[in-house]
Amino acid sequence: MKRFITIILLLSFPVFGFADEVSNRNDALELLTLMDADTMVDNYYSRMEQVMISMNQQLGVMPSEQELFDKYKSRMLALMKEEMNWERMQESMIDLYLKHYSENEINDMLAFYKSTTGKAMMEKMPEVRKGSMFIGQSMVNDFMPKIQALAVELKKEIENARKNQE
Repeated sequence: MKRFITIILLLSFPVFGFADEVSNRNDALELLTLMDADTMVDNYYSRMEQVMISMNQQLGVMPSEQELFDKYKSRMLALMKEEMNWERMQESMIDLYLKHYSENEINDMLAFYKSTTGKAMMEKMPEVRKGSMFIGQSMVNDFMPKIQALAVELKKEIENARKNQE
């Protein structure tokens, strides 16, 4: 009888482990949902739109070529939406969170994002991100002329060094 109970207990451990894993995966998915992780994919699409606008300018697309460019852009965005979507990323993102966060940490984050403060953070975060990007871009705009001046100075120094070698 003792042997029978031992065998039953040993056989049930994988089931309990599986149930824990399913529960942890569900918690990670709930956390990602509360964090609006699926909207990060939408952000990729928006960034790609900006890249395409920049590409249009860099290529110097003429009005007569715009239709061709727009066709290419549509195909590229459609491919991106097909290949990079939340449904395809979801399981990998769950695995990533489970790899780096303990069950307790995920539960703590769930509690935070369900709280009033967590909800407020999620609502305000897009504006905070925009503001921080503006701050960063402003700093880059102030910094770039100095970098360009250093590049000009370096170019002159290299030219002088080459003249002195002749």
